Amino acid sequence: MILKNFIDSQEIEKIQPSAGEARKRLDKAGKFFSFAKKAKNFGDAEMVYAPVYDAVRIACESLLLLNGFRAKKSGGRYHSLVWPAN
Repeated sequence: MILKNFIDSQEIEKIQPSAGEARKRLDKAGKFFSFAKKAKNFGDAEMVYAPVYDAVRIACESLLLLNGFRAKKSGGRYHSLVWPAN
């Protein structure tokens, strides 16, 4: 699937690129990742999965914002955030 398909299906919309908003999202992703690194010390993989997943998803959202795109649909949010960032 190409970026145009995401735009055509209204999963992603074109916006003004925003380095400031991208930085905020990247900082938030970093907090989730830091939490996951600390949780890893408790030896419970289930505790680590959710914050790592969120860190990746939010970091991908940051990349899209930096390039002038934003995910719109909540149902396919993971797909529309992570795939175009690859």
